[in-house]
Amino acid sequence: MTGFLQLLISGIMVGSIYGLLALGFVLIYKSSHIFNFAIGAMLMLSAYIAYSMMSGFGLPYWLAVILTIIISMAIGALFERWPLRPLVGQPILAIIMVTIAIASLISGLSGALWGKALVRGFPTDFLSAKSIHFGGFVISQQRLWAFVICILLTGLLAVFFRKTRTGLNMRATADGHKLAQSTGIKVNSVIRNAWMIAAFVCAAGGMLLGAMRGITPDLADVAMKALPAALVGGLESLPGAIIGGIIIGVVESMLSGYVGGGIGEIGAFIVVILVLIVRPYGLGGLEIIERV
Repeated sequence: MTGFLQLLISGIMVGSIYGLLALGFVLIYKSSHIFNFAIGAMLMLSAYIAYSMMSGFGLPYWLAVILTIIISMAIGALFERWPLRPLVGQPILAIIMVTIAIASLISGLSGALWGKALVRGFPTDFLSAKSIHFGGFVISQQRLWAFVICILLTGLLAVFFRKTRTGLNMRATADGHKLAQSTGIKVNSVIRNAWMIAAFVCAAGGMLLGAMRGITPDLADVAMKALPAALVGGLESLPGAIIGGIIIGVVESMLSGYVGGGIGEIGAFIVVILVLIVRPYGLGGLEIIERV
Protein backbone atom coordinates (compact mmCIF):
# COMPACT_ATOMS: atom_id res chain seq x y z
CA MET A 1 0.00 0.00 0.00
CA THR A 2 2.87 2.35 0.80
CA GLY A 3 4.35 1.75 -2.65
CA PHE A 4 1.01 2.55 -4.30
CA LEU A 5 0.65 5.81 -2.36
CA GLN A 6 4.25 6.72 -3.16
CA LEU A 7 3.59 6.31 -6.88
CA LEU A 8 0.29 8.19 -6.56
CA ILE A 9 1.90 11.18 -4.87
CA SER A 10 4.74 11.24 -7.37
CA GLY A 11 2.31 11.07 -10.28
CA ILE A 12 0.19 13.92 -8.93
CA MET A 13 3.24 16.14 -8.49
CA VAL A 14 4.55 15.54 -12.00
CA GLY A 15 1.04 15.67 -13.43
CA SER A 16 0.55 19.16 -12.00
CA ILE A 17 3.34 20.37 -14.32
CA TYR A 18 1.66 18.71 -17.31
CA GLY A 19 -1.58 20.37 -16.27
CA LEU A 20 0.04 23.80 -16.02
CA LEU A 21 1.49 23.41 -19.51
CA ALA A 22 -1.87 22.19 -20.81
CA LEU A 23 -3.35 25.47 -19.56
CA GLY A 24 -1.09 27.31 -21.99
CA PHE A 25 -2.20 25.03 -24.81
CA VAL A 26 -5.89 25.48 -23.97
CA LEU A 27 -5.55 29.27 -23.65
CA ILE A 28 -4.24 29.63 -27.18
CA TYR A 29 -6.82 27.22 -28.58
CA LYS A 30 -9.74 28.93 -26.82
CA SER A 31 -8.72 32.41 -27.93
CA SER A 32 -7.60 31.70 -31.50
CA HIS A 33 -8.47 28.04 -32.28
CA ILE A 34 -4.81 27.39 -33.05
CA PHE A 35 -3.14 24.11 -32.13
CA ASN A 36 0.21 25.31 -30.82
CA PHE A 37 2.63 22.48 -31.58
CA ALA A 38 5.51 24.78 -30.65
CA ILE A 39 4.71 24.72 -26.94
CA GLY A 40 7.32 22.05 -26.20
CA ALA A 41 10.03 23.97 -28.05
CA MET A 42 9.04 27.19 -26.25
CA LEU A 43 9.43 25.40 -22.92
CA MET A 44 12.84 24.02 -23.89
CA LEU A 45 14.00 27.47 -24.99
CA SER A 46 12.88 28.99 -21.69
CA ALA A 47 14.85 26.36 -19.79
CA TYR A 48 18.00 27.16 -21.78
CA ILE A 49 17.51 30.90 -21.25
CA ALA A 50 17.18 30.38 -17.49
CA TYR A 51 20.29 28.19 -17.52
CA SER A 52 22.28 30.88 -19.30
CA MET A 53 21.07 33.52 -16.87
CA MET A 54 22.08 31.47 -13.83
CA SER A 55 25.20 29.61 -14.97
CA GLY A 56 26.44 31.78 -17.81
CA PHE A 57 25.87 35.26 -16.42
CA GLY A 58 25.82 34.28 -12.75
CA LEU A 59 22.68 36.25 -11.98
CA PRO A 60 20.83 35.74 -8.68
CA TYR A 61 18.15 33.08 -9.01
CA TRP A 62 15.24 35.45 -8.43
CA LEU A 63 16.49 37.86 -11.10
CA ALA A 64 17.20 35.04 -13.57
CA VAL A 65 13.66 33.71 -13.10
CA ILE A 66 12.09 37.14 -13.66
CA LEU A 67 14.19 37.86 -16.75
CA THR A 68 13.46 34.41 -18.19
CA ILE A 69 9.72 34.99 -17.81
CA ILE A 70 9.92 38.46 -19.39
CA ILE A 71 12.00 37.24 -22.35
CA SER A 72 9.75 34.21 -22.87
CA MET A 73 6.61 36.35 -22.87
CA ALA A 74 8.21 38.73 -25.36
CA ILE A 75 9.02 35.78 -27.64
CA GLY A 76 5.42 34.54 -27.34
CA ALA A 77 4.09 37.99 -28.34
CA LEU A 78 6.55 38.09 -31.25
CA PHE A 79 5.39 34.73 -32.64
CA GLU A 80 1.75 35.83 -32.38
CA ARG A 81 2.47 39.08 -34.23
CA TRP A 82 4.45 37.34 -36.93
CA PRO A 83 4.03 34.90 -38.58
CA LEU A 84 0.72 33.83 -37.03
CA ARG A 85 -1.42 36.99 -37.13
CA PRO A 86 -1.19 37.36 -40.94
CA LEU A 87 -2.55 33.81 -41.22
CA VAL A 88 -5.84 34.59 -39.46
CA GLY A 89 -8.66 33.25 -41.62
CA GLN A 90 -6.39 30.87 -43.53
CA PRO A 91 -6.89 27.06 -43.54
CA ILE A 92 -6.18 25.51 -40.14
CA LEU A 93 -3.63 23.12 -41.68
CA ALA A 94 -1.49 26.07 -42.79
CA ILE A 95 -1.49 27.51 -39.27
CA ILE A 96 -0.61 24.12 -37.75
CA MET A 97 2.31 23.77 -40.15
CA VAL A 98 3.56 27.22 -39.14
CA THR A 99 3.57 26.26 -35.44
CA ILE A 100 5.53 23.12 -36.36
CA ALA A 101 7.95 25.30 -38.34
CA ILE A 102 8.34 27.57 -35.29
CA ALA A 103 9.15 24.52 -33.18
CA SER A 104 11.78 23.41 -35.72
CA LEU A 105 13.26 26.92 -35.81
CA ILE A 106 13.55 27.06 -32.02
CA SER A 107 15.05 23.58 -31.93
CA GLY A 108 17.64 24.48 -34.54
CA LEU A 109 18.61 27.74 -32.84
CA SER A 110 18.84 26.03 -29.45
CA GLY A 111 21.10 23.34 -30.87
CA ALA A 112 23.35 25.96 -32.47
CA LEU A 113 23.61 28.04 -29.29
CA TRP A 114 23.77 25.38 -26.58
CA GLY A 115 24.61 22.15 -28.40
CA LYS A 116 22.48 19.04 -28.85
CA ALA A 117 24.51 16.39 -27.06
CA LEU A 118 25.24 17.99 -23.70
CA VAL A 119 22.92 17.69 -20.72
CA ARG A 120 22.80 21.06 -18.99
CA GLY A 121 21.76 21.53 -15.39
CA PHE A 122 20.82 24.37 -13.12
CA PRO A 123 23.08 25.10 -10.12
CA THR A 124 22.64 22.37 -7.50
CA ASP A 125 21.10 24.72 -4.94
CA PHE A 126 18.34 25.84 -7.32
CA LEU A 127 15.33 23.75 -6.27
CA SER A 128 17.32 21.34 -4.12
CA ALA A 129 17.32 17.68 -5.20
CA LYS A 130 17.32 16.43 -1.61
CA SER A 131 14.51 14.17 -0.45
CA ILE A 132 12.07 14.55 2.43
CA HIS A 133 11.18 11.48 4.48
CA PHE A 134 7.68 11.68 5.88
CA GLY A 135 5.63 8.84 7.36
CA GLY A 136 7.32 6.17 5.29
CA PHE A 137 7.18 8.23 2.09
CA VAL A 138 10.14 9.71 0.25
CA ILE A 139 9.33 12.96 -1.55
CA SER A 140 11.79 14.84 -3.72
CA GLN A 141 12.05 18.50 -2.77
CA GLN A 142 12.14 19.37 -6.46
CA ARG A 143 8.82 17.66 -7.10
CA LEU A 144 7.32 19.16 -3.96
CA TRP A 145 8.40 22.65 -5.00
CA ALA A 146 7.11 22.01 -8.52
CA PHE A 147 3.73 20.92 -7.17
CA VAL A 148 3.41 23.93 -4.86
CA ILE A 149 4.46 26.37 -7.58
CA CYS A 150 2.04 24.83 -10.11
CA ILE A 151 -0.86 25.05 -7.64
CA LEU A 152 -0.04 28.69 -6.84
CA LEU A 153 0.24 29.64 -10.52
CA THR A 154 -3.00 27.84 -11.33
CA GLY A 155 -4.74 29.73 -8.54
CA LEU A 156 -3.32 33.05 -9.74
CA LEU A 157 -4.47 32.34 -13.30
CA ALA A 158 -7.95 31.45 -12.03
CA VAL A 159 -8.16 34.77 -10.19
CA PHE A 160 -6.79 36.57 -13.25
CA PHE A 161 -9.51 35.17 -15.52
CA ARG A 162 -12.33 35.86 -13.09
CA LYS A 163 -11.37 39.20 -11.55
CA THR A 164 -9.37 41.23 -14.10
CA ARG A 165 -10.63 43.06 -17.15
CA THR A 166 -8.05 41.40 -19.39
CA GLY A 167 -9.03 37.96 -18.13
CA LEU A 168 -12.74 38.64 -18.64
CA ASN A 169 -12.04 39.85 -22.18
CA MET A 170 -10.17 36.63 -22.87
CA ARG A 171 -13.09 34.56 -21.63
CA ALA A 172 -15.49 36.57 -23.77
CA THR A 173 -13.29 36.15 -26.85
CA ALA A 174 -13.27 32.40 -26.31
CA ASP A 175 -17.04 32.40 -26.92
CA GLY A 176 -16.68 33.97 -30.35
CA HIS A 177 -14.52 36.58 -32.07
CA LYS A 178 -17.34 38.43 -33.81
CA LEU A 179 -19.41 38.61 -30.64
CA ALA A 180 -16.42 39.91 -28.69
CA GLN A 181 -15.65 42.53 -31.36
CA SER A 182 -19.26 43.74 -31.26
CA THR A 183 -18.77 44.62 -27.58
CA GLY A 184 -15.60 46.62 -28.27
CA ILE A 185 -13.04 43.97 -27.31
CA LYS A 186 -9.81 44.07 -29.32
CA VAL A 187 -9.52 40.44 -30.36
CA ASN A 188 -5.96 40.72 -31.65
CA SER A 189 -4.81 42.06 -28.28
CA VAL A 190 -6.59 39.21 -26.51
CA ILE A 191 -4.90 36.60 -28.71
CA ARG A 192 -1.53 38.25 -28.09
CA ASN A 193 -2.17 38.14 -24.35
CA ALA A 194 -3.05 34.45 -24.62
CA TRP A 195 0.28 33.73 -26.31
CA MET A 196 2.14 35.73 -23.67
CA ILE A 197 0.45 33.85 -20.84
CA ALA A 198 1.16 30.55 -22.59
CA ALA A 199 4.82 31.59 -22.85
CA PHE A 200 4.73 32.44 -19.15
CA VAL A 201 3.59 28.95 -18.16
CA CYS A 202 6.16 27.49 -20.58
CA ALA A 203 8.86 29.45 -18.79
CA ALA A 204 7.67 28.19 -15.41
CA GLY A 205 7.36 24.62 -16.68
CA GLY A 206 10.75 24.80 -18.39
CA MET A 207 12.53 25.79 -15.19
CA LEU A 208 10.70 23.14 -13.16
CA LEU A 209 11.21 20.29 -15.62
CA GLY A 210 14.77 21.43 -16.32
CA ALA A 211 15.59 21.24 -12.63
CA MET A 212 14.05 17.76 -12.35
CA ARG A 213 15.24 16.15 -15.59
CA GLY A 214 18.17 18.22 -16.80
CA ILE A 215 18.09 20.54 -19.81
CA THR A 216 18.34 18.82 -23.19
CA PRO A 217 16.48 19.10 -26.51
CA ASP A 218 14.42 16.08 -25.36
CA LEU A 219 12.74 18.41 -22.87
CA ALA A 220 10.53 19.59 -25.73
CA ASP A 221 9.18 16.05 -26.19
CA VAL A 222 8.40 15.76 -22.48
CA ALA A 223 6.56 19.08 -22.59
CA MET A 224 4.39 17.91 -25.50
CA LYS A 225 2.52 15.76 -23.00
CA ALA A 226 0.60 18.97 -22.44
CA LEU A 227 -1.29 18.14 -25.64
CA PRO A 228 -2.63 14.78 -24.40
CA ALA A 229 -3.45 16.44 -21.06
CA ALA A 230 -5.44 19.14 -22.86
CA LEU A 231 -7.24 16.56 -25.02
CA VAL A 232 -8.14 14.45 -22.01
CA GLY A 233 -9.46 17.44 -20.07
CA GLY A 234 -11.17 19.02 -23.06
CA LEU A 235 -9.72 21.70 -25.32
CA GLU A 236 -12.31 24.22 -24.10
CA SER A 237 -11.83 23.58 -20.37
CA LEU A 238 -9.21 25.25 -18.19
CA PRO A 239 -10.02 23.13 -15.09
CA GLY A 240 -10.04 20.09 -17.39
CA ALA A 241 -6.45 20.83 -18.40
CA ILE A 242 -5.31 20.52 -14.79
CA ILE A 243 -7.35 17.35 -14.25
CA GLY A 244 -6.05 15.86 -17.50
CA GLY A 245 -2.45 16.60 -16.54
CA ILE A 246 -2.82 14.96 -13.14
CA ILE A 247 -4.52 11.88 -14.63
CA ILE A 248 -1.69 11.46 -17.12
CA GLY A 249 0.95 11.97 -14.44
CA VAL A 250 -0.62 9.34 -12.20
CA VAL A 251 -1.04 6.81 -15.03
CA GLU A 252 2.58 7.30 -16.10
CA SER A 253 3.79 6.82 -12.53
CA MET A 254 1.72 3.66 -12.02
CA LEU A 255 2.79 2.10 -15.31
CA SER A 256 6.45 2.88 -14.63
CA GLY A 257 6.21 1.49 -11.10
CA TYR A 258 4.21 -1.67 -11.75
CA VAL A 259 4.99 -2.53 -15.38
CA GLY A 260 8.32 -0.83 -16.14
CA GLY A 261 10.15 -1.30 -19.41
CA GLY A 262 9.62 2.34 -20.38
CA ILE A 263 5.89 1.82 -20.92
CA GLY A 264 5.18 4.78 -18.66
CA GLU A 265 6.39 7.07 -21.45
CA ILE A 266 3.42 6.08 -23.62
CA GLY A 267 0.93 6.26 -20.77
CA ALA A 268 -0.27 9.69 -21.90
CA PHE A 269 -1.30 8.37 -25.29
CA ILE A 270 -2.98 5.30 -23.84
CA VAL A 271 -5.10 7.60 -21.66
CA VAL A 272 -5.97 9.84 -24.62
CA ILE A 273 -7.19 6.92 -26.71
CA LEU A 274 -9.32 5.46 -23.92
CA VAL A 275 -10.87 8.80 -22.90
CA LEU A 276 -11.59 10.06 -26.41
CA ILE A 277 -13.27 6.80 -27.39
CA VAL A 278 -15.79 7.38 -24.59
CA ARG A 279 -15.87 11.19 -24.62
CA PRO A 280 -14.60 12.63 -27.93
CA TYR A 281 -14.67 16.15 -26.49
CA GLY A 282 -12.69 15.26 -23.38
CA LEU A 283 -13.74 15.03 -19.75
CA GLY A 284 -14.53 18.73 -19.41
CA GLY A 285 -15.13 19.66 -23.03
CA LEU A 286 -18.43 20.82 -24.45
CA GLU A 287 -20.11 18.75 -27.12
CA ILE A 288 -20.72 20.90 -30.17
CA ILE A 289 -23.86 20.07 -32.15
CA GLU A 290 -23.94 21.50 -35.66
CA ARG A 291 -27.06 21.84 -37.78
CA VAL A 292 -26.54 20.24 -41.19
